[in-house]
Amino acid sequence: IGIAPRVGYILPLGDVLAFWPRGGFGIYSVSTKVDRIIQNNPNDVETQSLTDTIFSIDLDPQLAIIPVEHFFFHVGPLINIPLTGSRSLETTRGASTVTVSQDISVFHLGITAGIGGFINL
Repeated sequence: IGIAPRVGYILPLGDVLAFWPRGGFGIYSVSTKVDRIIQNNPNDVETQSLTDTIFSIDLDPQLAIIPVEHFFFHVGPLINIPLTGSRSLETTRGASTVTVSQDISVFHLGITAGIGGFINL
């Protein structure tokens, strides 16, 4: 699960093109859980749970193409700059539980595109 709100402003570069710088932050959390049977004994089960949580600053400088009034396409890079993050691995076997925590950071660089509409206020 994640949330990544953005703010930005469209700056016209002509009748059909505009520059749309956007920025914000992102919080992402990913979890997984796996049960394994040890040595073919269904009574001996090991459970591993892995959780990654990441907080980043997000920059999205976009080029907007406006073919008709109130409608646009946009395309541009997506940059997620890591600020902090953690990884927690918990292993449970019987009554014994071992937890290992580490700091992590993930840098994302990609391309994003979309369509949109607007009204003049």
